[in-house]
Amino acid sequence: MRSFSYSIKAFGSATNHGNPLIAAYCSLVKLELALKQRYRSNFPEKKGHDILYVLDRLWTNRGAPKPNWVRQMENLRKELKKISYINRFNEIRKGIDESYPNIRYFRDQTDVSATESWPDKTNFSTVADLRLIPGMVRDLEGALREGRML
Repeated sequence: MRSFSYSIKAFGSATNHGNPLIAAYCSLVKLELALKQRYRSNFPEKKGHDILYVLDRLWTNRGAPKPNWVRQMENLRKELKKISYINRFNEIRKGIDESYPNIRYFRDQTDVSATESWPDKTNFSTVADLRLIPGMVRDLEGALREGRML
């Protein structure tokens, strides 16, 4: 089994960082590394940063009532879909649920000047959106541990 213990601890130490973007990003990196450490074979090459895809694959007994971790995963997915970022073509996009590293290109409402010619200046996330992510990741990690999945 591959160990990422040092990196998990390092990124974990920043999950309470005063900057919401750093805290959100480090929370998601920590979760990805913990999942890769435990479920390496479930991370297909082209879905390497899609932690929700991997979690979704781990939920095998869909006929049974949803475990708590699945509900937490669904809540996190909804929140990540709200996050806006600028893609490599300088286009505004919403949703980092399939590749959370796009959070690095987060676009806040305060980034838009009155003179910019963006088509929809209301289509941006806020720092308040980012502030929710570390707590949601912590809740998910707790539920995964509770279900002996992490």
